[in-house]
Amino acid sequence: MINTKRNFWLKFAMLLLIVNFACPIRVASGDQLHTPGYYDVNVRKLYAAQDYKRARKLLEQGLKSYPTNSTLNQLMGMYYLRHNQYEKARYYLYRGVRYNSGNHEAKRYLLAVEERTRNYSSAICYINELLEVQ
Repeated sequence: MINTKRNFWLKFAMLLLIVNFACPIRVASGDQLHTPGYYDVNVRKLYAAQDYKRARKLLEQGLKSYPTNSTLNQLMGMYYLRHNQYEKARYYLYRGVRYNSGNHEAKRYLLAVEERTRNYSSAICYINELLEVQ
């Protein structure tokens, strides 16, 4: 009886060691993946503090992990709109709308891009889409 219990615990310990080496647990570190919400909140804080350089680095990190996230694409578009790089702003804002057609904030920023670049026909389309929601 004692021998079978000992064998059981020995086998159990061996199983734990095998599982530990086969499926290592990720320990939190500086390069840890964060959730899209983490990037959203922190980038908006950096925007409010007008620290655009750090915001862009954080967004690039977030978009590497979550390239199809609507909000992160929208925030990157906002960055480029702020820096008057309208083609890049349009690209990211459009991706924000493409991945989530209900992202009305991205549509408002797209409207601003189209107005600034004098693409009034596109601007009218975005106005109509926003009016449908109202």
